[in-house]
Amino acid sequence: MTKRHCTVVSDFTIGAFAGYLSNDAGEPKVEASAAAYGDVRATLLDVARARGARPDIAVVWTRPEAVISAYARLISGEPVAREALLGDVADYADALLQFAQHAALTVVPAWVSPPAVTRGMYGGRAGGAADALREMNMELSVRLRERPSVVVLDPSGWLLAAGRRAFATKAWYLGKIPFGDEAFKEAVRDVKAAIIAASGRSRKLLLLDADDTLWGGLVGEEGWQQLRLGGHDPIGEAYLDVQRRLLNLAARGILIGIVSRNDETAVMEALAKHPEMLLRRDAIAGWRINWSDKAKNVADLTSALNIGLDAVVFVDNSPAERDRVRTALPDVLVPEWPSDPLEFPAALDDLRCFDAAALTEEDRGRTQHAGAERQRDERRLMAISYEDWLRELAVRIDARPLDAADAPRAAQLLNKTNQMNLTTRRLTEAQLMEWAASPRRQCWTFRVSDRFGDYGLCGLAGFEAEGDSAVLADFLLSCRALGRGVEQGMLETVLREAQRSGARRVVAHYRQSARNGPCLEFLRSSSASNSGDGTFSFKLARRNGPR
Repeated sequence: MTKRHCTVVSDFTIGAFAGYLSNDAGEPKVEASAAAYGDVRATLLDVARARGARPDIAVVWTRPEAVISAYARLISGEPVAREALLGDVADYADALLQFAQHAALTVVPAWVSPPAVTRGMYGGRAGGAADALREMNMELSVRLRERPSVVVLDPSGWLLAAGRRAFATKAWYLGKIPFGDEAFKEAVRDVKAAIIAASGRSRKLLLLDADDTLWGGLVGEEGWQQLRLGGHDPIGEAYLDVQRRLLNLAARGILIGIVSRNDETAVMEALAKHPEMLLRRDAIAGWRINWSDKAKNVADLTSALNIGLDAVVFVDNSPAERDRVRTALPDVLVPEWPSDPLEFPAALDDLRCFDAAALTEEDRGRTQHAGAERQRDERRLMAISYEDWLRELAVRIDARPLDAADAPRAAQLLNKTNQMNLTTRRLTEAQLMEWAASPRRQCWTFRVSDRFGDYGLCGLAGFEAEGDSAVLADFLLSCRALGRGVEQGMLETVLREAQRSGARRVVAHYRQSARNGPCLEFLRSSSASNSGDGTFSFKLARRNGPR
C-alpha cells in the first residue's frame, strides 16, 4: 500500500499524534501533518476553500468545549437548554460535512471530557455534563452518517488502555496537550484500521488452531467429553468467550476456519456433540484438519475459499507453528498470542484488522455462501463433466441498474475485486453514485443464485457513451462466482443495453494489474476484436428503429 497523506485538524496541540501516525511501522504508511491549532471551524473552511490541496485522509479531533459553545457554558455552571446543545452540534456537523467533500476519508474521534467534568451522579443526571456529552455524540454520529466517507471513532478504548495517563493535566498547562502519549498511540491503531477498512483491504478470513485455542485440552487424546469449555471453570469460560467473539465476527462477514494438526473425526465430533460448543460446523467456512504442514494447509484452504493471503489472519497457541506460517506466508497476519487462555478473549478484541467501511447483506451471509460452495464442489466431483455440473447448478443472473440501496455493496465490490476486474479503479460509495448519475452513463449490478443458494450482489458493470461507442469503465465479478458462466451473462447484458442506448460498439480498455489476468483471458476468449494494446471492441448490430 502506498503512503497516504493525512491532515490533522484540532483545537489543541496535536503534533505528537501526527508524529506517531507518521512513524508507526504498521501498514498503511501515513505521512501526517498537523494544521496549526486554534479556531477549528475557520481551519475547516480554509482547507475546504483551498485549491489543489485535497488530502487522502483527514483527522478532525476536537474537545467538545472548544467547538460547542453551549457545552462550554454548561460545564461552566450555566443552565443550557438541550435544544441549544444539539443546535450547536448540528452547525458543527454541517461544517464537517462541507470539509469532508475535500478528503477521501475523514476520521472524527467522538468527544470526551476529563473525568472531573463528567463523573459522579451530578454529571450523569439529566442536564449534567456526562448526559449532555452522550446526546451530543449521538447527534454528531447520526448527522455524519449521510456521508459514507466520514467515520466517527470511539476514543473510550484509547483512554482505557492509557489508564491514569490518558489525560495529561501537566502537559495541558505546559503545551495545550490534553491527552497522554499512550492515548495517542492507541488512537493511531484505530485510525490506521479505519484507513484500511475504507480502502477495502481489511482482513476477512480468520484461521485458528483447535486444541488449546478454541477449547482447552487435546480432543484426539482425551475425547470431547474432557475438553475445558464453559462450565464453572475460569479457563472454560474464557474459551467460551473466545467462541462468542468468533460468532460475532462471523455475523460481521468474517470467515472462520480451522487449521489443526489433529484427527478430523475427533474435531468434528467435538463440534457436533459438546453441549457447550457455540462454534458448530455450520459457522465454519472451511477446515484443514490433518497432520500436514500448517503453512501448506493455510495456503490450501485460503485458495479453496477464493481469498488472497493478504486477507488472512492465523491464530495458534504454538510459537513454533506461528513462526512457521509467518515465515512461509509473509502476507498472512500472524499475531503473537498469549500463553494464558484467560487472556485469549482480550487478544481477539485487540485485533483491529477486521473493520469494514460498511456491513452488507452479502457480508452477513458469507459463511453460508462458503458452506454452499462446499456443496457445489462436492457435486462437481460427482458430475460427469464440467458442462453437466454447470447445468445442474442452474445459475440465475438478475441484472439491475445501480440504486442507492445497492451502493454500499457495489462500492465494496469495486474496491475489493482484483481478478475479474477490467480496470481495477477504486471509488468511494459517494464517488461511484456521482459517476453513475450522468445521463451519458449506465451502471448495472448483478445478483447471482443457483440451486444451492444465493451468491448475493457479486457483479458490476458500467459504461459511458463516447460518440457512437459505449466505453466500459468497470466490468468486475467477485471470485466467488467465477467460472459459472456469469461473466458471459454480464457481457450479454452490457452489449444489449449499449445497443439500446444507440451505440455501434462496446469498447473495453484492459488495464493490467498484479492479479487481473483472468479478466484478460476472458476478453481474449470472447467475440471481441483485439487491437493488441489491451483494447477490445465488440461490434453491435445496427438497430432498425425504436423498441
